[in-house]
Amino acid sequence: MMNKTLTKIENTKPLSAFGLKLVAVITMLIDHLGLVFRPYISMDFFWCLRLIGRIAMPLYCLMAVEGVMHTRNFKKYALRMLTFAVISEIPFDMAVGRKTGIYFIFNLNSQNVMWTLLAGIIMLYIIEYCRKTNVKFFIPALVVTPVLFYFLCEKTRTDYGGYGILMIYLFYIVREVIPLKGIWRDVLFALAVVLLSFPLHILCFGSAGFSLFGFWIPCSFECGAVLAIVPVTLYGGKQGYHSKASKQFFYWFYSAHLAVLGIIFWFIRTLK
Repeated sequence: MMNKTLTKIENTKPLSAFGLKLVAVITMLIDHLGLVFRPYISMDFFWCLRLIGRIAMPLYCLMAVEGVMHTRNFKKYALRMLTFAVISEIPFDMAVGRKTGIYFIFNLNSQNVMWTLLAGIIMLYIIEYCRKTNVKFFIPALVVTPVLFYFLCEKTRTDYGGYGILMIYLFYIVREVIPLKGIWRDVLFALAVVLLSFPLHILCFGSAGFSLFGFWIPCSFECGAVLAIVPVTLYGGKQGYHSKASKQFFYWFYSAHLAVLGIIFWFIRTLK
């Protein structure tokens, strides 16, 4: 009876994977508007945009976990992610790099978030491969693999770095390893988001605060990721609307919007 009730709750959740992706791209765009145009807006407006934008990364990490668990061809999935990681690098440097000359379009000091997501799905593939082929390697893979990929992303300076790997890993643990369903899994997802927003983020980046509308917020603006609890717990696990065009849109949006924002920023700067 309890299982039927939990399943019914799961089936009535309003947010599909398509809806979750829409929330992710909208909040990411809001975040990058603040990041790119920081010199031209007030600090209060800047922090508001960045706080809202913190919702995006947990959603992308959750979708990365869902992608690994549902894909019929992991090699194609990973190759597609790799392709867009390469395509997005120059737009990312243009929008985020804040450099001049050749470094405006090619900056090795930071890499775009697609590299982090790619590392995350490869990490999950290794763990899942061990679980399905030889279970005695599952626990060692569950422990060792995230550590290796954490330091890989930190050393290569991918966007979100090891913190992004921890986010993907934690969502995987809640979804696949802990045997809870329905509302109890929602509680765990919510706790995972809170953990990522505060203790783990402080561990990775420190606890510097910021001022918003005259009030001192005693934590990093990354604490805004806690807002992702709402879409994460409203997600029912269904695919929702799906077409080849929508699939291409979500992949191309990242590099395309960064390129547009980078060009606009460059144009404004040349007028100064």
